[in-house]
Amino acid sequence: MLEALRDGRALDVKERDIHDRGLVTLIRQDHDAIDALVAEAYGWPADLPDEEILTRLVALNKERAAEEARGLIRWLRPEYQAPDYQAPVAGTLDLGEVALALPDNVIRWPGTLPEQVRAVQSILASSPAPLAPQDVARAFRGKRAATVRPVLDALASVGMARRLGNGRYAA
Repeated sequence: MLEALRDGRALDVKERDIHDRGLVTLIRQDHDAIDALVAEAYGWPADLPDEEILTRLVALNKERAAEEARGLIRWLRPEYQAPDYQAPVAGTLDLGEVALALPDNVIRWPGTLPEQVRAVQSILASSPAPLAPQDVARAFRGKRAATVRPVLDALASVGMARRLGNGRYAA
């Protein structure tokens, strides 16, 4: 009945009965309202023919598949569909911090505590910006932040370094 109405075809007595009992005019109004809202959501004209709608949907599907291949997923309800999902960060972020130059040569971690203190203090003093423990650790072959953090804390406790609120240290 809906197709007959859309085609503008006159209904016979039997079809008119089905139309009236099925409230087809109300269904048509609801379908038309949904179609118009969907077209608006996509930013498309409301009067596109079915073939054009399918062409656009296929193109959009290919675009979304390419995005997902790059790691971008447009979840409808992320808290339900993927509660642990984190979208990849596109490009670079300017956090207003000075870019740190990596050391030209990675050095061996000194064997004694006084040598470690001097080496870590030297790295802090030569840095143009405060350093996190992992930044300092990168200067030493095979060392992690957990190794240099006690030395940084010791330097801070004797006034040879400052511990900043963001977990970084400065000379």
